[in-house]
Amino acid sequence: VLINDNKNNNLSVITPLIGHFGLYLYFSKYLDPEIIYNLKSVKEAVNDYSEAKKSSEESRITFTMVFILVALILLLLAIWLGIAFANSLTVPISSLISASESVSSGNLKVRIYNNNKKDEISSLIDSFNRMVKQLYDQRKDLITANEQIDTRRRFTESVLTGVKSGVLGIDSTNKIFLVNKSALELLEYDASKLIGKNIFDILPSLKKIIEGVVDLNLPTKEEQLDYTFKGKRKKFVIRISFENYKSLNSGYVVTIENITELIKVQRAAAWSEIAKRIAHEIKNPLTPIQLSADRLKYKYLNKITDEKNIFINCIDTIIRQVSTIHRMVNEFSTFAQMPRPIFQNVNINEIIVGSISMIKLANQKLSIKSNLDGMKKINLKADPNLINQALNNLFKNSINSIIENKKYKTGEIKINLSKKNNMCCLDFQDNGIGFPLDKEHLLEPYISRSKKGSGLGLAVVKKIMEDHKGNIELKNNKNKEGATVTLLFPLTKY
Repeated sequence: VLINDNKNNNLSVITPLIGHFGLYLYFSKYLDPEIIYNLKSVKEAVNDYSEAKKSSEESRITFTMVFILVALILLLLAIWLGIAFANSLTVPISSLISASESVSSGNLKVRIYNNNKKDEISSLIDSFNRMVKQLYDQRKDLITANEQIDTRRRFTESVLTGVKSGVLGIDSTNKIFLVNKSALELLEYDASKLIGKNIFDILPSLKKIIEGVVDLNLPTKEEQLDYTFKGKRKKFVIRISFENYKSLNSGYVVTIENITELIKVQRAAAWSEIAKRIAHEIKNPLTPIQLSADRLKYKYLNKITDEKNIFINCIDTIIRQVSTIHRMVNEFSTFAQMPRPIFQNVNINEIIVGSISMIKLANQKLSIKSNLDGMKKINLKADPNLINQALNNLFKNSINSIIENKKYKTGEIKINLSKKNNMCCLDFQDNGIGFPLDKEHLLEPYISRSKKGSGLGLAVVKKIMEDHKGNIELKNNKNKEGATVTLLFPLTKY
């Protein structure tokens, strides 16, 4: 242990002796005061150095902390400035993206706020806002135009629906894209099957008319043509209107008018006029001819001795042919001047039964069956005489048809009376030769399939049904043997 005695300027050292327990060596020596001062100065300098070193380490830590803090502040400031700068670029772009998505979803009212800076982003935002505004205005104009077009379309469709003429819209490829209700009824097609179909598949004869349009240099063309569908033949007047008749690129419109009934009416009127004149011209000399033949027979029959039989046969032939001509003239007169119907409440069952009884008496071999036994009576407002005439004509046609049938064994006529859809239906079925495919023409005057027919029977029946506001339908039986005529009488009063 070192002991420094500053008062006596002594330096003492005490230390234990090795190998001697409990013994210590004490050594003391006098030192020069200057040396002690120097030692003290050195010691103080060492202490000062230690203090300075310790203070220096604390200052370095403080400086380091301050530097780190300043660096962090500068870093945060740089980050904030970077984020602010990035936001100045990305926020308008994000707004543009969001606005673009809104526009793509149909919202054209969206606008992007612009701070009126003089930079590219501001110019882009202004351009975007102008574009969206133009799109909004254009869409508004388009919606207004579409509403007007839709209103016109509905008006046009309403007009076309009420038009009796059929109207077909044809595009540049000759396909149907527009059809009204009347056209569907005339052509007997469904709209789903007609739309998109080539017009030439429906009306083949129309192709030649279309091909000749450019050469004719006419904006419209009108032709008459026949249309056949499921065995039914119709007469159409086709009117074609072209928007651009020189190139046909804009398509065209086909208007269809059914003149089948008009032609039938005109033909019936013409035949009626002819029948009047024929009946008037032929009927007058018939009676003198018959009377002269009778007088010749009775006056000169006893005086003739040579070939008396030939004389009798010739006279009888004249009388018989005159009777035939007289009957034909009566038929002409009947058709030319059909009596006006006198309507009254009648029982259709009784009229049919009475007509069947008369036919059975005149045709013993004919089998006539009906469903009238025990059937509830059906009352109609009709002319009994005209209905009797219609039934007699139907019986006569059926009997002639049965006789001409080569497969004929036993003539059979079936009569069925029923009610369907507020109509009285009378089915008249036979096992004769049936109707041809173009059977609708049999309802016209002087057209008959029977060799012995005058061609007036069904025409008279049709006229009677028209007077009763009914209808007549012709069809062949499903077994391809015989035919069925259906008379439809309305059950409602008129």
